[in-house]
Amino acid sequence: MKEMKEVKLSLLVPERWERMIREFLVKEKEAREVNSRDKELEFIDEPRYAEYAEWPHLPERKKIKVCFKEDGAADVKIRFLPARGISCNWFKFSSNSGEFVVYYKKEDLCAVRTMVNTVIGNIVRWKEERDKMGMLPWGFKKGQTIEGICLGFLSDFTPLTKRDVEEVKKKVAKKRKLRAVTALCLHADQERKRIVYFLKEKKIREVQKMISRLPLERLVVVTFHPDDIPVLERFGIEKVILPSIYRAEDREEQLKRQWRLSKEVFENLPFPVDFLKISDILDREVMEEAERRAEGMIIEIQKDPPPVFRFLSTNEMKRRIKGEAALCLSLTQMSCDFYLGLEVHSKYWKTGNLYKWGERYLPTFWLPSSLRQHWGW
Repeated sequence: MKEMKEVKLSLLVPERWERMIREFLVKEKEAREVNSRDKELEFIDEPRYAEYAEWPHLPERKKIKVCFKEDGAADVKIRFLPARGISCNWFKFSSNSGEFVVYYKKEDLCAVRTMVNTVIGNIVRWKEERDKMGMLPWGFKKGQTIEGICLGFLSDFTPLTKRDVEEVKKKVAKKRKLRAVTALCLHADQERKRIVYFLKEKKIREVQKMISRLPLERLVVVTFHPDDIPVLERFGIEKVILPSIYRAEDREEQLKRQWRLSKEVFENLPFPVDFLKISDILDREVMEEAERRAEGMIIEIQKDPPPVFRFLSTNEMKRRIKGEAALCLSLTQMSCDFYLGLEVHSKYWKTGNLYKWGERYLPTFWLPSSLRQHWGW
């Protein structure tokens, strides 16, 4: 039997988190103390599949040794900080400090279980896989070349699958500049009730800074417009619009604001930007394919549904997923070299393999979670 790989983890957490994590590891992970002086714990971590990562082979079990202090000899360092102004847990990699920062919303046993079972184990594996490919945990190294082709311009972005790297490498080899497509979901407020009036300038500047470094010939942006409503209704996917916005008396005004705010995100970029309405890219063939994909997607998505699903009935969920599948498949059919992931969830793309359709494959590259939508709160 293959020997289990050991990973040393430096976990920097508030005192209350340390007590809860220690208790969880001992009781539920059967962790044992391996260093009485520093009270280090060792436990076996089973691999878990993450929606934002595709492992090139079956992930192996790992023996993780945890210390709750700064340790220069640690393979991975993770710092826990309270999340402020966001609605869910997320993590990012700091290339300056070389550590992962995990932001959390709640301090309870359920949150600890989620962090240990998913975030910690996947960070360890994610870093390991990226190290094998010579990449930073969130993307390519600046100036990095693969087989003589420079892909360093993607250093701020993360591919969804390993094939994305291969596909974009082929495209860069053929031409100097690329065409990218992206899509923006609704700029909703924190309660998912209305379109906000303003976006946070600091976040938008960071997004613009990252995008402006891409060697693009053109960027295509798809988002919502008041003209989309009759088309979405005709195809039965109006549930892609949040219920409170769809039913609002000032719906048209809110969607006009959506269009205006979306244009503001892409102002002053060093390449042309084209804007398309949702209704510009939908057709009957896309809807039929989306119907087939949605059947399998809903099973996976219901295991860990996005927050918006709490407003929907089961039938409305199905229609929403069908709509999301249709939008993604429409983008896959466009003549673009890669998709720029700005929305908060990559789950729709992953569960439905929506980046593949027939001979078409659309590589997807994603901004760090902290800079994806929503940008209004």
